[in-house]
Amino acid sequence: MANHTHARRAKRSRTAAAATEFAVVAPVLALMYLGTCEIGQATAGATKVASAIREGGRLASMDFSGKLLDGQTANAKIERDILVFLEATGVKTEGVTVSIEHAKGEQAGTEFDLASEANYLQLFRITVTVPYRNVSADPVNLMAGQRIVASTVFRRGRTPVNYDLD
Repeated sequence: MANHTHARRAKRSRTAAAATEFAVVAPVLALMYLGTCEIGQATAGATKVASAIREGGRLASMDFSGKLLDGQTANAKIERDILVFLEATGVKTEGVTVSIEHAKGEQAGTEFDLASEANYLQLFRITVTVPYRNVSADPVNLMAGQRIVASTVFRRGRTPVNYDLD
């Protein structure tokens, strides 16, 4: 009978140890899982931003003069197209900034006017900044205040834009 009681105590002791180990390890595993999910969200968000810049830059590098709305500047069109692309990919556009600047030379960092003839064949940089909260699914918002910033350099050209698919 004494051996039977001792076996019961040993089993309870192993169960208690397992419960204690689980209580220590479970939060660490949960934190790792949530971190992995956040990294995935950040990567997906950065990819969407880079794609939007690429599409905006492609259009900005072409001759789109006949495609502007009345009173719309070339820069405003490209900025709006980038925001629309982001919205279409599921990125909220609240707080998003888009800048189009000279990429090199004495004017590097100053605003680049896409419509200016003086900028023909010049390099320009499109930079988009998106608040991380716009791409995160995290309700706790662990990355509050962080931003996704992406930029790409393009050359202003005059490749005709042809929307006719004949």
